[in-house]
Amino acid sequence: MREVFKDIIGYKNKYQISNLGRVRSPQKDVGYRYGGKRTLRPRLLKLCGSTRGGKQICLCVEGNRRVYRIHNLVLKHFDRERKFNELAFFYDGNMDKPILNNMEWKKSNTAFNGWNRDGYKSLLTKKNGIEICSSYKKGNITMTALGEKFGCTYNTISKALKLRYNYTR
Repeated sequence: MREVFKDIIGYKNKYQISNLGRVRSPQKDVGYRYGGKRTLRPRLLKLCGSTRGGKQICLCVEGNRRVYRIHNLVLKHFDRERKFNELAFFYDGNMDKPILNNMEWKKSNTAFNGWNRDGYKSLLTKKNGIEICSSYKKGNITMTALGEKFGCTYNTISKALKLRYNYTR
């Protein structure tokens, strides 16, 4: 597959993303303080690992910094915008390989706001959230035991109890 670079929306002439998941700063002319110019070659930027899986990069313009997940940038610029309740789906299951031919947007029927103990996204439906709240309010089970029962972490259970968890509609 031939690598194609496109300007990242909001960072025109500053950063570019490729269909192979690489980010670079394009060629630019830089002026010296006392006159004269120099042309800087395009430079590939280093990607960082994400605690949520996959690769990410921090982009900066005029002192404002923002972190982006690489697979979201690739799909946004080479496929289409993300719709409500869609997630990036990797055909081979490898989030560290954000190549356009390896992924697509897929609709999700469940909420993906928490993590389970194996490091994967946990699936809590509205029905599970109601069950978690009612069990905890009865006082017969701890948050840790609820996490083990539903296969998610203590923090996810805490969010569900505080009603900050986004369930499916």
